[in-house]
Amino acid sequence: MKEVFFVGHGASHFFRLKRGELLDYCSFDDAVLYRKEMVHQVHCGTPGGISLIERVVPVENRHKCFYFGREINSRDIKAGFQRLAGFH
Repeated sequence: MKEVFFVGHGASHFFRLKRGELLDYCSFDDAVLYRKEMVHQVHCGTPGGISLIERVVPVENRHKCFYFGREINSRDIKAGFQRLAGFH
């Protein structure tokens, strides 16, 4: 799998699987083992923390990934997907 989407609730450094259960992106520290061409964090981000994108996506591809380092809303999500599809 070369491309992964995380759609739901989270922050820059985790994804909420269900109430009280988080997937901590720190678990994916091995960039060789978990390498992805693109990761899309379709959820809120935070100014701090290390995103999954920074952990497993090559530097040259990071600008192609869906990511906001702040709280997002439906307008941001629409704009993010339009950017991914090439509609600026």
